[in-house]
Parts: sequence; structure tokens; C-alpha cells
Amino acid sequence: MARIPCVVKKDRDGYRPYVTFSILQPKFYITVDACVDTGSPVTVLSPRDALTTRLPLSAMRSGPTSSLAGFTFFRHDIGPVGLRFRTEDDKLLSVGLSSLSVLVPTKTHMDKETQKMIGIIPSLVGTDLLREQRWKFHYDPAGNESHLETP
Repeated sequence: MARIPCVVKKDRDGYRPYVTFSILQPKFYITVDACVDTGSPVTVLSPRDALTTRLPLSAMRSGPTSSLAGFTFFRHDIGPVGLRFRTEDDKLLSVGLSSLSVLVPTKTHMDKETQKMIGIIPSLVGTDLLREQRWKFHYDPAGNESHLETP
């Protein structure tokens, strides 16, 4: 059993647990700081983080949509990816995720305020990763402590 530490951060809506990990995919390799969101059934890469990849985002402006934080996004599935986490004893843990989605704004022209609001939306770790890996998620809001626990 290994523990992956999460950091409880304050954002505009309160305190939320975040975990840092790397995404390895044939087209890109990035490190993201994602909110662990048990209300999300899928793990998604935010528009801000998607901009750091070499993915053809302009070609991803079609398909199914999802709403998040009052905005509508195309949710484009880029398929399986590898994920790399650092455990609390400083070891690397590599796992696979069967599907990662990228959020691409449906609007092509946005004012500065809208761009700013979309830019603060984080990537999300959803329950798909927790289920696939059979991980447990622990969160103590009063103590500002959180971690993921592997079997």
C-alpha cells in the first residue's frame, strides 16, 4: 500500500484537495496540478493545461459537450494515457488510465474576463481513475489533510 499526498488549497469557492502528477501520452508529456473531484465521473485536462500540450485543439471543436463552472466545453477523448505520481515516501508510481478527456471551450471569441475565468478552471481527477486503480480517497476538511491510497 502506498499513499499519494494531496495538498488542500483555497480557491475562489473554498478549500479543495489537489494532487500533482505527470501525464505521459505519445504526443505529449506534462505535469499537472489537478483537483480531486469525486463528483466528476471522468478525469479531464483543463483548457489551461491543454494549451501546454501539442494537441490539435482547434480540431477538437466538435463532439459531445460538458458544462463546468458555468461554461460549456467540447469534451474530447484522447484515449489511454500513462500517469505518474510521487508517493509520500518519494517513490514514483506509474499507472494507466483508459481514457483522458480534454476540455476545449465551445466559444472561439471570448472577452478578457471570460478568458480569465476559464483559465482558472483546474484539471480534474475523477472517479474513473479511483475505480480503475481501486484507490481510496481520504479527505479531512477540518484538518486540511488529504491523500490517495493505493491497494
